[in-house]
Amino acid sequence: MSEIFSIVPVPAFVGLMLFALILAVVASAPTAWVDRAEKALKKNDNPDKT
Repeated sequence: MSEIFSIVPVPAFVGLMLFALILAVVASAPTAWVDRAEKALKKNDNPDKT
């Protein structure tokens, strides 16, 4: 791990890691919203089933 700090400065490395984390969260968020909406619609269509 010390080799990466000799190539990339620490603040840039931390910024890159935060950017990657935010990108991963944003990329997966719409899928979660679609799944929740689909479950809600199915539950409203069939109130007998949970």
